[in-house]
Amino acid sequence: MNFKKLSYLFFVSLLGLLMISCSAEDSSGPSIAPSASFDFTANELVVTFNNTSENAASYIWVFGDGNKSTEESPTHTFAEEGTYEVELFATSSSNATKTAKRSVTVSLKKEDENAMPEVNITLDGKFDDWAEIDEKHLAIAVLDEKNSDYQRLKEVRFVADQTYIYMYMKMDILHANAMDIYLNVDGDPETGYNSWMWDAGAANYLMQGSISSNYDMRLAAYDETKGGGWGWLTPNVVEPGMGLMTISEMVKVEDNIYEFEAQIMKNMIPKLGDSVKIMIGHSGAEGEGNSWTTSGGLPTVTASGDKNEGLTVRLR
Repeated sequence: MNFKKLSYLFFVSLLGLLMISCSAEDSSGPSIAPSASFDFTANELVVTFNNTSENAASYIWVFGDGNKSTEESPTHTFAEEGTYEVELFATSSSNATKTAKRSVTVSLKKEDENAMPEVNITLDGKFDDWAEIDEKHLAIAVLDEKNSDYQRLKEVRFVADQTYIYMYMKMDILHANAMDIYLNVDGDPETGYNSWMWDAGAANYLMQGSISSNYDMRLAAYDETKGGGWGWLTPNVVEPGMGLMTISEMVKVEDNIYEFEAQIMKNMIPKLGDSVKIMIGHSGAEGEGNSWTTSGGLPTVTASGDKNEGLTVRLR
């Protein structure tokens, strides 16, 4: 075979290889580089990753806590709170790889110590549901017997939810008559009724009812223009029989000492805000004709003349 023939065969073979190569390249197209990116949402220690990479065929996630994943968009639970450097490797079908890295912070929800408690008080006269409420959420007044001449009311507790103000009461019912619940709803010590029994009570409203009617309360707004106790002799905001306060049965503790619990309708008391200051007086001293004489008070009405302030009950 001469040189010209060999040259011709070489040229034909080379041309065939070039045609095959061009044909293969045309059929697959040029390779496209991948991009790597992601976002995420965290719910306490659980993080859901959203893969936004493009032109990738496989993925490797490195979570920064020693764990990995090959899922496209994994959900991962971290063992403890902290900030982790999470890295994503996105690889194309032609084995080109891009990476993306982000800091991910996870934490457990902290209990809000100031949050209102869940209240499940039932007016059943058993009182065990009061023990389930942390005392830091209760407004409590206990009679200081050594420093008071007014002994009938022994202990009161308050707590509130969205609908009711709940009250627990322990009292001596001997010669019991009327109960006066004074309410300072605006927090202003300059306006309202200031009883001789407490310091700066400034009550805007009075709830009043008798034991003979199971403390079926009326509600009166204070009229500053009349002054003193006469300011309560106004048309009632809430009439008796409208369900302002409902009580449980009275349960005997010993001798004349009884307990009961009550619920007060918040929506019947105008202008309630985030809290209310409450003071309770009671009448029915021993002796004929003394049914309206003061016999008890909480917070303690002292004999020394040093006055206690009302109980602040949180409403929200």
